[in-house]
Amino acid sequence: MGKISIFFVLLCLIGGIFNSGCLENNNGNGKIMSFKELADDYIVNKNNNTKEVTQDFQSFDEDDTINIQDSINNISYNQADDYTLIEFSSSPGETLTIAEDITHDFGPGDTIEMTLTIGRDVFMEENPYTGEMWTYDMEVMLEAWDNETHEYGPFPQQCFHHVNPADKTVTMTFEEFANDLASDYNNQTKTATYWFQSLNDGDTVIVHDTIHNVSYSQSEDHTNIEFNSLLERSFAIQGDITHDFATGDTIEIKMHIISLTFTQSMTSTNEDWTIKMETMKEGWDTKNHEYIPVPQKYVTKVTGDNGGTITMTFNEFMTGYHQNIDNQSRIITMYFQNLDPGDTLIITDTISTITYNETWGYTGVAFTSYAESDFPIEGDITDEFTPGERVEIRVHVISTSFTQEHPSTGETWTFNLEALEEEWDDTAKTFMPFPADCIHHA
Repeated sequence: MGKISIFFVLLCLIGGIFNSGCLENNNGNGKIMSFKELADDYIVNKNNNTKEVTQDFQSFDEDDTINIQDSINNISYNQADDYTLIEFSSSPGETLTIAEDITHDFGPGDTIEMTLTIGRDVFMEENPYTGEMWTYDMEVMLEAWDNETHEYGPFPQQCFHHVNPADKTVTMTFEEFANDLASDYNNQTKTATYWFQSLNDGDTVIVHDTIHNVSYSQSEDHTNIEFNSLLERSFAIQGDITHDFATGDTIEIKMHIISLTFTQSMTSTNEDWTIKMETMKEGWDTKNHEYIPVPQKYVTKVTGDNGGTITMTFNEFMTGYHQNIDNQSRIITMYFQNLDPGDTLIITDTISTITYNETWGYTGVAFTSYAESDFPIEGDITDEFTPGERVEIRVHVISTSFTQEHPSTGETWTFNLEALEEEWDDTAKTFMPFPADCIHHA
């Protein structure tokens, strides 16, 4: 097998990832409609002679997937029946019901998406006025359809999601972040709800603040950070970071908001309560339903435009780049293990092979420390550099966040990337060959 250029390896992380099995949804056509368009697409035909009623979608067939995207016009919770009524901007006066209370997570103006599956139900029912038996052949949305009673109930909450522009990146001080969390307790329904007032499921939050005090707890194996903005509370980071961070350092903690629902027994009353909460993915143990210290890799020192200067071999650079795909929150994260935004990276290595790709207009440089991939340099530099020469490549680390639509399902995914400034095309949201002036003889 021939060598694979790093240009194509990294390019496929964004473009090709949508063709991988981890994100693929092969059911149905995934067409996107507003709530009104969906209602108008449903046709009812009644045949009095055969005593048959057919109800079908014009644009969908059984097993197809529907993606409803619309903006909320009005939302209210019906406590007596424990469901939320939603009126959409495309169809004022018409409502849709969602199970339980979601008014803390969604509000007027939010753009939402519902992903639903088409099924079919065929049954007979007596006309209450004439006593005649009628046959019903119906296409239905399986998530809310009851095949025993042959009627719709509320749609489950997991069908309902924020979409862009609800997903966003927000920078806060620690005080702003801590005070943004609100709570509500309903003793009648035994439900405790915790939510961020300015953040939603899928959002990225960056806590940007200056350290007032930092101390390591050996018994708990985590570091407590107290910030200038809120002195009476601390934030826990996994392990000992007191050698890397000190009082006066300005840092950033990058986290992602998730939404959870689980049941927990209250020790004081032995009652089971339903807990609905928004929290930080990086600081939550989903198995034990409890907070945990945030891993060190999400904490970076803010050093301005200069940052630090780190020297690596090509092998260290390649093996230090990681990716994480979260199908639940639809977030793809790519990051350098040992580099931070603002850092200057110097790759020092010896050329193993160097080849000009005339079709794509770049030179692929392979190094002795890592022969599996090439480093793409714009244009033809084969006259200036030869195998066996030791070279330096000087580049700069940046971070970027953006959204892209899944081409098969129409789902909106958020990408949080650390990349090299010289290779990143921010307009096209893709990687490109490095400029020739990045590489020099050592």
